[in-house]
Amino acid sequence: MRELKILTDTFQSLGGDPEVFQDRHIAHMAASGHRLVSQREIPGVTIDAQETGDGITNTILIEKGKHIELPIHLCLGITEKTGIQRIQTRLIIEEGASASFLAHCLFPFVESGEHRMDATLEIKEGAHVRYNESHYQGTSGGMVVVPKAIV
Repeated sequence: MRELKILTDTFQSLGGDPEVFQDRHIAHMAASGHRLVSQREIPGVTIDAQETGDGITNTILIEKGKHIELPIHLCLGITEKTGIQRIQTRLIIEEGASASFLAHCLFPFVESGEHRMDATLEIKEGAHVRYNESHYQGTSGGMVVVPKAIV
C-alpha cells in the first residue's frame, strides 16, 4: 500500500523504527485520510476500527488485568497535498490493565488540510495508561490540527 509506505518512510525519517509496523508483538493501527491501511491486534489488545465515509472510528480495548509491555502505535496522517482526516477514538483500559500509546500524526506533503481527533478514554479502577502524541506537518505547515480528548 502506497499510503502505508509513505507514512512509515516519514516515521523513519523522523527517527522512528518502521519495523514496529511489521513486528507481530506490537499492536498498531494506521490510517491515511479516511482509509485504514494497516492494523494488528495482539493478545490482550482488541482493535475495532471502521471506515465510515467521512472518517474513521475505532475502539481499542485493553483487557482486564493485561499489562501490554510494548507501546501501541497509532499512525495517522494524510499522504496527499490536501485532505481532511476525522478520527473518533475510544480507548478502554479495563480494571488492573496497563498500556501505553504512541500516536504519530504525519502530514509530510500537505499544503492545506485538517486533522480532527475526538478521543474518549475510559480508565477503569486500578488501570494505568500513558498516551503520547506527536505531529509532523512537513515543510509547508498547512495543517489545521484539532485534537480533543475526554477522560
